[in-house]
Amino acid sequence: MARYDDLEAALAAYERARLERTALFVKTSRRAAAMALPRSPLARRLRDTLLPLVPESARLRQFDPLLEWSP
Repeated sequence: MARYDDLEAALAAYERARLERTALFVKTSRRAAAMALPRSPLARRLRDTLLPLVPESARLRQFDPLLEWSP
């Protein structure tokens, strides 16, 4: 709030930042769902075969931008 002259300007800035983060959540969720719930049997077999080969740290790294955010 100290960077803004009034409450309205501060809230507008926060809303812009929040919308960017919300969009990132939606994009990440869609990508995770597409990976977790493939439609074709072949894609499911590929997922089940390849996913265990990816280190857990690499799989979790995709969530870093979501967890490191601050307004």
